[in-house]
Amino acid sequence: MANPPRAAPPTHPRVPQHADRSCHVPTRNTGPRNWETFHMAQLLPWVEANFRTYAEYDGRAVAGFSMGGFGALKYAARYPDRFASVSAHSGPPSLRRDLGAVAHWANVSAAALDLAGGTIYGEPWDEAKVSADNPIEHVETFRTKRVFLVAGTSPSPVDAFDLLNETEVLAGQREFRARLGEAGIPHEWHEEPGGHFVRPEMALRDLDGIVARLRQA
Repeated sequence: MANPPRAAPPTHPRVPQHADRSCHVPTRNTGPRNWETFHMAQLLPWVEANFRTYAEYDGRAVAGFSMGGFGALKYAARYPDRFASVSAHSGPPSLRRDLGAVAHWANVSAAALDLAGGTIYGEPWDEAKVSADNPIEHVETFRTKRVFLVAGTSPSPVDAFDLLNETEVLAGQREFRARLGEAGIPHEWHEEPGGHFVRPEMALRDLDGIVARLRQA
């Protein structure tokens, strides 16, 4: 996401919600599915070459929903000099909590639905890769950023997808927020009624915060 150097609506490239099922990481045991390289080495330079943007730290933000929110947090941590603002709307910040529920879900869903049996983190896990991608293990990289987090507090008890996803998101975000707080890193967080969906009022609040944080025209 980038803020233009003139008085015009900002351009907002966003992390795709799922990037197929590869969760914004290079995959293992399958053909080329390197969404991270596409986003960071191809899409971002293309945007900055073709639109009037500030191609600098204070001109960029990254945001997403669900695994797109995970991707936003991951990219902000892995590329700490790229983004001044990061937002996760119902995005999980931890791959390892609850016996690695998010990492296992990423492996299984990717293998079944997109990667023809290939996995993201390997079975058994490539532990170094999991740690490299795990935002909660890189709290210090968020110190100079605007951090915006949203999670639902009441997913539907009769919708297994909604219940499992948002329960894990909420617990993970609470753990992440605690670590940010312990490190003295400012962050804005919201726990809202409902489950795993985009909340338009939170998206608008986030957008206002992004525009305020980025370099002004």
